[in-house]
Amino acid sequence: MELRHLKYFVTVVNEKHFSRAAEKLHLVQPALSMQIRDMEQELGTTLLRRTTRNIELTEAGALFYDEAVRTLEQADRAIYIAKRAGKGLIGTIRIGYAGNAILSGILPKKLRRYRRDYPDVEVELLETPLMKCAQAILEDRLDVCFMPSFLDKAPTGLACRKLADFPWIIAMASSHPLTKYFSLTAGMLRNESFILYSDPKATNGHGAVLQRLMGRHLKVAYKSANAFSVIALATAGYGITLLPGSYLSVYIPRLTYRLIRNFKERSDITLYYRVNEDRPVVNAFINSANTEEDSFGT
Repeated sequence: MELRHLKYFVTVVNEKHFSRAAEKLHLVQPALSMQIRDMEQELGTTLLRRTTRNIELTEAGALFYDEAVRTLEQADRAIYIAKRAGKGLIGTIRIGYAGNAILSGILPKKLRRYRRDYPDVEVELLETPLMKCAQAILEDRLDVCFMPSFLDKAPTGLACRKLADFPWIIAMASSHPLTKYFSLTAGMLRNESFILYSDPKATNGHGAVLQRLMGRHLKVAYKSANAFSVIALATAGYGITLLPGSYLSVYIPRLTYRLIRNFKERSDITLYYRVNEDRPVVNAFINSANTEEDSFGT
């Protein structure tokens, strides 16, 4: 027995007439009558009592009708869900991110756009250490990551696209003597001690960029595990530090930011994802995130 047989039966019952049901189903009446009789023979019971003017359900027919209606509704729902899933309209997207992706406003902006177009997709957010992002995507523990571009090129199996970039800035306690200047040069920083957010494997990471800025004049006072602890130390006067320019929009009491003159390197937020991704919900997110390119800073 197939779904079409259930549809034939339900239509006959709803129309209460074989001729009207046959017309609605685009069948000839004898063929429809034969299909119903074949169903009754397969089930081994009578479903309909036929009269010259009307049809009536037997007890078995009434029970069968209720189940047939539910089955057809469930089949329609299954088709509906499959079509929506195939378009990326439902499912789950797992997003890794670095803190700067939120502070910059990039991740919230992309999520707002995505929620507008795909309101029924479940979003899972996970703050991810910089150097664990690639492996998490390749091992299918994450679908995408919003991260700084941490290597010269994306690891094998990953694609990437830069979403925004920012100048690097210096952050220091508001009581620091250098706050009297509107902007700073590397030469003005030669005698300063820096607080380092150490990520030695990252070509474009905090430590590597700071080394390129200061060269042999780099003096490291502290190394910390993450950017927020670096900010805490800088605010307390333990040294100064380098931060992405996205922090210019973040007010932290007793912390002052200054631009760096003649330093052309920039920080960025880059979207990483699997090459040849085949999940519609992930591809829909990637397409949404890549729709427009943002640029921040000067």
